[in-house]
Amino acid sequence: MNISHHATSHPHPCRKGPGRGIGMANAAAFSQVDLVVAMFLMVAALMPLGMTLAKDSELYRAWSLRARAMTVVDGELEVLAAGVWKEYGPGEHELVPKSGAELSGYGSFRVLVDAESIQVRWIPGKKYRGGTIVRTAVIKSGDGDIDDGVSGQSEDGGEGGQ
Repeated sequence: MNISHHATSHPHPCRKGPGRGIGMANAAAFSQVDLVVAMFLMVAALMPLGMTLAKDSELYRAWSLRARAMTVVDGELEVLAAGVWKEYGPGEHELVPKSGAELSGYGSFRVLVDAESIQVRWIPGKKYRGGTIVRTAVIKSGDGDIDDGVSGQSEDGGEGGQ
């Protein structure tokens, strides 16, 4: 068999010749450039989505923290309104709730007792952790009992801060 004759009768597909257009090597290079451009476009499109999801996750954590803090503040106010408030003297005191131990690293609970009302607060440790939560119970004058109407407010306008 004649090798040179065989090589000339069947030219390599990557070699340019009449009617062959661009060679296979050029097509492969174009394919790589096309792949790099497609990957860049995909990353450019997904980057804002990932950042949005991360920000939303932070917001959902703040809302969850605020909901748990509200539950603890409401429960502690009920306990204090049942008569435990008499154990506290007038003024502001630190409150260590039994049910809010998981929130201790995220903020502090305070109770304010004066002649007319009891106020329970949760103050977040960091800004944008849902805002301060305040609940107040009014003390009936004369007998030292708590009025049935318990009012609540948030110092950040009632909506969780972001």
